Amino acid sequence: MTSVEVRVKLPDELKPALVDDWDLINRQRKLPVVPARVTVDTILADYIKAKTSTKSITPNKESAVQEVVAGLREYFNVMLGTQLLYKFERPQYADILQEHKDKQASDIYGFIHLIRLFGKLIEKIGGSGVDFVEDFYVIIMPQHALCCTQSMPYEILKGSKSHATQCCRAPR
Repeated sequence: MTSVEVRVKLPDELKPALVDDWDLINRQRKLPVVPARVTVDTILADYIKAKTSTKSITPNKESAVQEVVAGLREYFNVMLGTQLLYKFERPQYADILQEHKDKQASDIYGFIHLIRLFGKLIEKIGGSGVDFVEDFYVIIMPQHALCCTQSMPYEILKGSKSHATQCCRAPR
């Protein structure tokens, strides 16, 4: 049996965010400010609301949307620490886990980490994953993309919180 490689791309609008994210963390030694002002949980809740607010949705479709999002949230929470963080983010992650023992990663981390998960999903599940990511992008990104892509907050890795950018900065 031969395997078939499926090449799938993220929407072009998301690529600059991932490139900037990589550069800020790996080259400029900055970290995303967490907790994020707009968390993964908030983004996923907005997606559920958008998908289920139409009059034509059946109870089965609504249930399916909620199950898919619950699975995505759980997958995010499991994958973040082992697959979605760069080396320089891991100490921050350990500190955040200690500070917020009562919260899940999806209630702390935001947009860029969710987009990293989408990249991993597309790698692992191919074509069916890209349909979801494109649907998600069309519905949710107009609400969150400006704040989360053009002015993502990062702090200087060895600096203090006062060196962080101010836009979208989460309150502590």
